[in-house]
Amino acid sequence: MYLAEKTTMDEPTKQAWLEIGKEFSNEITKYGRPTGE
Repeated sequence: MYLAEKTTMDEPTKQAWLEIGKEFSNEITKYGRPTGE
């Protein structure tokens, strides 16, 4: 994970970022933009 390499992150923080990432992907998918997967 990119952020984890730049700074120390505890587990709850890491989980929160993963959730944000998932939400972000869902929003992009909803609006019909390719995510590159």
